[in-house]
Amino acid sequence: MLLEIGTVTINKVVSKAIDNFFDKSKKKDTDIVSIGLAFGYFYNFLDPISALIERDELEIFDSPNGTNSQKFNAEDVRVQIIMPIHLNVYALQRCEEELAKVLFT
Repeated sequence: MLLEIGTVTINKVVSKAIDNFFDKSKKKDTDIVSIGLAFGYFYNFLDPISALIERDELEIFDSPNGTNSQKFNAEDVRVQIIMPIHLNVYALQRCEEELAKVLFT
């Protein structure tokens, strides 16, 4: 199943990222905040959204209080994870630019 392959790939990427986060030889003091953000992003966003996708229950609303929504099946969903080296304003702007290239080309 395609989703299982994607899950295995995501788990490998996350595992490698976690290993890199704890490799002290590659860290600066300012990177410590990034570790918490990365864990929070995975457990509060990626993990729950993956479960919704797997159950074909992904539903996106047009606004936070909106009533208009669109449902998606697992076959119709593609998730792209862009992992910056550092989580700062400039890195996030570069991620937004990369995402815009993918979405609008």
